[in-house]
Amino acid sequence: MTPKQSLIVQRPAHILVVDDDPEVLSAVRRVLRVSEPDWLVTTASSGRRALDVMATDRIDVVVTDLHMPEMDGYELLRHLEKSYPETIRIVHSSHTATLATELLRYLAHNVVAKPADPADILALVRWAVRASGAIRRHA
Repeated sequence: MTPKQSLIVQRPAHILVVDDDPEVLSAVRRVLRVSEPDWLVTTASSGRRALDVMATDRIDVVVTDLHMPEMDGYELLRHLEKSYPETIRIVHSSHTATLATELLRYLAHNVVAKPADPADILALVRWAVRASGAIRRHA
């Protein structure tokens, strides 16, 4: 291989699901892992824990709730937008009717209402994985 050629490396997409409800974390993780067993799915119970994961792991897609203790989803999204702009950000919240659309337009790439049909979450995360380019990274 010459120096100008690039090698395409395939690696599993890495998804981070953030929610303070352990049942939601478990359900979303199960849907993603069963449907896409090659994906790495990590969970965090707060925005602060999510940032800890982001600091050590290469995350392609974050699916986050908005209303959480310690650090809410809005603050998490602000951190992600500033420090990890290449990460696709999805809001998964039961408060979508009251969301400030203008604010979220800059902080999140998409929004899905809770409770969401598992097929809808899966389709949205599949779109996000493709949009992130996770399956094709140049080494």
